[in-house]
Amino acid sequence: MTANLTQVNCSNIRELGSSKVVRDKGMNAFTVRQYIGWCWDSGGSAWMNFSSVYVWAQYHALGFGYRAQAGIVVGGGGDTRGYAIGDNRQRLTYSIPVRTVSSCTQGWGKLLRSGSESAQGITSLVC
Repeated sequence: MTANLTQVNCSNIRELGSSKVVRDKGMNAFTVRQYIGWCWDSGGSAWMNFSSVYVWAQYHALGFGYRAQAGIVVGGGGDTRGYAIGDNRQRLTYSIPVRTVSSCTQGWGKLLRSGSESAQGITSLVC
């Protein structure tokens, strides 16, 4: 399931670990961050992890189309949850908050652009 999130339904939010700046086209392109917050979903409320991808102004100003992707990597491996994809040229995209606070997690992000993808960004592992 994918979603276009420009905000999350959470409170008491704080950033976890170290953010990651990703370069593309010879410049800083976007920053990936991971958060924890008291969030609400169809199962009620709980502490949940989510990530964000923020596209830098200098990259956005190049004018081409891109779509940010965000998610949470669980257990330091290939299991990504809460995957979301932003609208075309949306500068801030959040993943879907997921109930993963009992696991080691990392924020994950990447940009899709016409015919190619940027490098991915992964924040530091938080356990």
